[in-house]
Amino acid sequence: APDGGILDTNRAAEKEYGYSAEEFRNLTVIDITPPDIRDMVREKLLAASLGEVRFESRHRRKDGSELPVEVHSCAVSLGGKPCLLSTIRDISERKRSETRMRWLSSILEQSLNEIYAFDAETLGFTYANRGALANLGYALDELRTLTPADIKPLFSQESFRELLEPLATGAAERLSFETVHRRKNGSLYHVLITMQIAKDETGAQFVAFALDITKRKKAEADLARAMERLRGLHEIDRAILEARPTD
Repeated sequence: APDGGILDTNRAAEKEYGYSAEEFRNLTVIDITPPDIRDMVREKLLAASLGEVRFESRHRRKDGSELPVEVHSCAVSLGGKPCLLSTIRDISERKRSETRMRWLSSILEQSLNEIYAFDAETLGFTYANRGALANLGYALDELRTLTPADIKPLFSQESFRELLEPLATGAAERLSFETVHRRKNGSLYHVLITMQIAKDETGAQFVAFALDITKRKKAEADLARAMERLRGLHEIDRAILEARPTD
């Protein structure tokens, strides 16, 4: 009814909410709405009485548990009296999926590794996590005007597309390689890249995980120099021994 009184329900509603048809007739929509959103629901019902509305809400079952729902309400006439016809859809699974996605997004954002996504056709960046933006020095809006080749000075656009070819064609599931990234300020750092392709109904995206290995490369270089010095000292010692006169 326009005042929110429930005139009739189907059996699915009775089973879901735990009320009998008679019990429902003694309730209003506000009675099955949690107190914190009742004002919002009243506004939506008023709007629906003038036409049609669709909105997300929460309903409370007879046992006190809550159910996230999508409500589609429109004004109709029943026996010459104005009424609201509402279709209620359980969106629990969608809400669980959204929660999982927010959780996953939080993990990606907080990762110290650099995580990127870029369009398989244009190669334009579509996403970069906090770690990537912090290390590169770009804002996300700035990075979206670039492609991976723009931050990889060892690659041209053409050579980078050639690198991606096995992923694009399905010949490989994963690519791993070492290269360098160039920050916004022009400085370079070494990275280990692992890359995959993700496809859905909206298209394809390449996803890249970059591990900053600058410290490892420096340690390797320091070790190589130390080994070279040792070899040099060994050569000097050997030369001295060979030059020493024998008895």
